Amino acid sequence: METSLRETGLTQPQFAALTMLDAYPEHSSADLARIALLTPQTMSTIMQNLENAALIRRHPHQEHGRKRRIELTDAGRQVLVRAKRLVYALETDLAEGFSEEEQRTVRRWLVAAGGRSLEGGAAKP
Repeated sequence: METSLRETGLTQPQFAALTMLDAYPEHSSADLARIALLTPQTMSTIMQNLENAALIRRHPHQEHGRKRRIELTDAGRQVLVRAKRLVYALETDLAEGFSEEEQRTVRRWLVAAGGRSLEGGAAKP
């Protein structure tokens, strides 16, 4: 995925963060860190790099003093559209030659493996 995203200038974590912001507009960096299962410090670094690239904009939260709402800029939306096209093309290429049932099996396996990882270990026999 990193190779596919290279022409956009995004890293995979930046792509994930922009995708989350698109799905969950105006959430804070801490909110996005919880959703992505990252530390607030890691997400803060990602957000700072995206802000430096003018792909996001931060605004003070109206109800919470230190909390800042984050939104995509027009440039952020444009780069996200390009990045999604590249990632979807990669997914299509990777799925080529597999039947729908095989693709479903791989997706189920990946979801199960991700769930086990979040639970802190491999499945018991």
